[in-house]
Amino acid sequence: MYECKFINPENRTGKVMLKNPELNKKLYFPLFNQAGLMSAITPEFKGDLKLSLNQFFLPPVSTEDLAATSYSRNFWIKPKNAEPWSATGVSAEALVKKAKRIFEESVLYAEPGLFEIEKVNSHLKIKVKNQAFVPANNDPVEILFFTITNEGNADFEFNAIPAMPIYARSADNLRDHRTVTTLLNRVYEIEGGISVKPTMSFDERGHKENEYHYFCLAFDEAGFTSPKTYKNLSDFIGAGSLLAPDAVYEEFAPNENLSLAGKETLAAFNFESVLKPKESKSFIVVLGISDDEAKIKEIAEKYNTKEKIQKEM
Repeated sequence: MYECKFINPENRTGKVMLKNPELNKKLYFPLFNQAGLMSAITPEFKGDLKLSLNQFFLPPVSTEDLAATSYSRNFWIKPKNAEPWSATGVSAEALVKKAKRIFEESVLYAEPGLFEIEKVNSHLKIKVKNQAFVPANNDPVEILFFTITNEGNADFEFNAIPAMPIYARSADNLRDHRTVTTLLNRVYEIEGGISVKPTMSFDERGHKENEYHYFCLAFDEAGFTSPKTYKNLSDFIGAGSLLAPDAVYEEFAPNENLSLAGKETLAAFNFESVLKPKESKSFIVVLGISDDEAKIKEIAEKYNTKEKIQKEM
């Protein structure tokens, strides 16, 4: 069973704690700000992200979709001498364990504006903290902040692989004109990540020129970006699926094309790292929607280090 309780209720902060949140299949948390960005996020970092009905970054979902969908804000940890592990719990291995009622030790903390999950992987001897928030300002972004701590007595060598599907269209296109609107996608490498700017907004309201950029940026805690980036969803999953993508389980070797057109999009990054015993390292992912290209460069500079993220939180 799961137990939810307020932390320090006398202070009226609204902060709650919930152990084993994965047992509640329909649980999600809202995040939003003055920019109009609206986010819904689950303990597995599923859920959607949007500005309006016609600007969805992630595919639209209902509470009934949350347990079944494999689309998520995933964060893979690929150790040097062990099988990959989804730190957000969205993987084929995690599905099998849940079917057997085997759950990793996890605790959810949530308060107005901030959502976080703490997990311990006893096999890998690491602890992770997955945090999500939408800044309390007019920046149309959601910030994901992942921190890995080596709890063992030996160095932990791994690759951190954030993987974010980018839907980049109207909610109506999920059932209507999905293939056609995919053909309209245009994908570009930008400083710190990738941007998707479909050429048109295409639905039953008509055909209109699209002005919105859907962008995903990724940095390590010091502000360094990934030297390798996947942009094509089908290339990333290969013969596998989002629950067991080839790019994670095999070699991370993305196509070197700087721009792609007419494909379903995903932003996946690869950071090589080594943690000494008791050492921690953080990684930042910024998801955003904007009709101002200059704003994206400003955002990349504003949220690209650990210190800057902690200040905003």
